[in-house]
Amino acid sequence: MNEKLHIYRLSAVYGPERSALDNLEKSRDVKACIGSDDAETIISRIHVDDIVNFLVSSMHNPSPGLVVNLADDLPSSRFDVYNFCCRLLNYPIHKEPGHLRSPSRGGSKRIDNSMMCGLLRLWNKKLLYPDYRVGLAAVRDTKKLEQAPTSTTPTTYVKDADMNKVITHIYEEMSSLKAQIEDIIKKQQKPIT
Repeated sequence: MNEKLHIYRLSAVYGPERSALDNLEKSRDVKACIGSDDAETIISRIHVDDIVNFLVSSMHNPSPGLVVNLADDLPSSRFDVYNFCCRLLNYPIHKEPGHLRSPSRGGSKRIDNSMMCGLLRLWNKKLLYPDYRVGLAAVRDTKKLEQAPTSTTPTTYVKDADMNKVITHIYEEMSSLKAQIEDIIKKQQKPIT
């Protein structure tokens, strides 16, 4: 059976409990988080909620055979991201990256998200977090809600521990959809007597 696959290529994934904010809060020092080449190395990123929303939308609007890069609209350096996190956390901001630790991962990791953006427009959808600034501010705000002693406000993200449940649910939905499509095809292929 020749099945056409959906192929999604993820850029750097961030979200609650998995972000530059978390790294910076643990180390309390931006120097420990970034390397000397991190001002020049451009990286595409995407918030975990945008991944889930895109996958769910894709299940409802299948486009088999496409290869889609999932990334937000603002590729940027780790240095810029960590300095933005410093602003959010009221930590000192570093003006120059040259005095920081040795080079890190190296090489640009910028990807083209135009296919994803085109599909989102076609589906009348948009990214919840179009760039790292909006996404990291939401991560910070979610942390504040979680830390509030009397807060009963529900959070709007998927925790890493729940990610397997989400993936399993998506897989089950896609399997169900596949079975429905196969049934329709079988009915259309039956000879009329």
